[in-house]
Amino acid sequence: MKRRSLLFLVPVVGLAVVSGGCGGAGSRSQAPQASPGASSQSQAPQASPAASGEAIKIGVMGPFTGFASYVGPGLLTGVKAAIEQINAAGGVNGRMLSSFTADDAGDPATAVTAYRKMLSVDKPAVIIGSFSWTNPALLPLVGSTQVPDFMLGGTTQLNNVNNPYFWRTQPNDNWQAAAHAYYAISKGWKKGAFAYATTNSAQTLKIPTRAAYVGGGGTIVSESDLVPGATSYRSVILNLIAAKPDVVFFEMDPGTAGTFFRQAAQLGFNTKTQWIGTDTDYSIEFFKAVGADLATKNLVVTTGADQAGPPADTFALWNQKANNLTTPALSATYGYDAVITAALAMQAAGSTAGPDINNKILAVSSPPGTAVSDFAQGKTLLSQGQEINYEGVGSSVDFDQTHNVVGPWGVYKFTSTGSLELVTTLTAEQLAQFAGPAGP
Repeated sequence: MKRRSLLFLVPVVGLAVVSGGCGGAGSRSQAPQASPGASSQSQAPQASPAASGEAIKIGVMGPFTGFASYVGPGLLTGVKAAIEQINAAGGVNGRMLSSFTADDAGDPATAVTAYRKMLSVDKPAVIIGSFSWTNPALLPLVGSTQVPDFMLGGTTQLNNVNNPYFWRTQPNDNWQAAAHAYYAISKGWKKGAFAYATTNSAQTLKIPTRAAYVGGGGTIVSESDLVPGATSYRSVILNLIAAKPDVVFFEMDPGTAGTFFRQAAQLGFNTKTQWIGTDTDYSIEFFKAVGADLATKNLVVTTGADQAGPPADTFALWNQKANNLTTPALSATYGYDAVITAALAMQAAGSTAGPDINNKILAVSSPPGTAVSDFAQGKTLLSQGQEINYEGVGSSVDFDQTHNVVGPWGVYKFTSTGSLELVTTLTAEQLAQFAGPAGP
């Protein structure tokens, strides 16, 4: 789905089960928007026979507090949309789904504690999350109790994970790096600079971005690291000014971005170069921190572009029904795809045991089965003994041998109201040209 005029204000989200001791989703809200008409590709919600038995728990892990507190609630909207769809179809093998949250605050130590509690106390059938800030710290725990984990975030540290219980429905950062390089080179911006925060998710972008950009004919003329939350970035900005780049590739949290871009404007630098940010910067929080005047000048951000057609139409229908949203929140589509995939795997296995779910994930999400874009359709075909291939909205959900996915990438610009408009979509074939040695 090509996102058009996206406004990422996350609503209050009601949970069926809330994990004790973990942070809540906060109280963001979105102004009411007109609901799109139902597509002919998607069926409107229908009543179904009541499911029986204890609800199947889906654990949702991410930052609901702290510097990235806007990310967890966005993911949760996608999970809610998927659960609404699944339960409307009668649930999984006669049982409904529910969700609970675990707040990792974007902190590795906090994440490890919360993850262990999830496994030992809450005991979900499947885990959705966490993100790049905490994923590396959690990897040793993934699969320790044979619970599948659909991790999110693009960090390249998860590109070659050898763990059967690890899955990722979000394309990795090598694709994002290729998108940055392709777009910059196509615009004739051959002198590039880095301005990345010192967070793990930002720092792991350096190698693939350098490889893709240099491999495409560009030159990196300056590299700067930004400690989040500092009161001044004057020395970093002066170094960038001296290097005279055509484009600055950046990633930073909203608070850091607000300080950095205001000081860059004071030094007259913000309009003297082009700026390309990542999916971390693809948020209303970034826009508010930087301000409309600066966010709309010479600045674009990138993220995975959703699949068009039935997958997008189906997601839009259930996103509106579950969340009263007409556009996807940040990371929503990736969480949505993970829950639908997991539920179809449970349905195919006739079980909610971790190993049984895990063994069916590839079977329900890969060719050559019949392509399906919603749970009800997949459930019906499975009951008839047919093979299915779930086509997701965030990607095709065709996992490779390391349980990663690929997909198209979008370049977006902010409008004066904080919404995001699509500038262009870059296909996987286009990005492969700029893959470089560390590419996709």
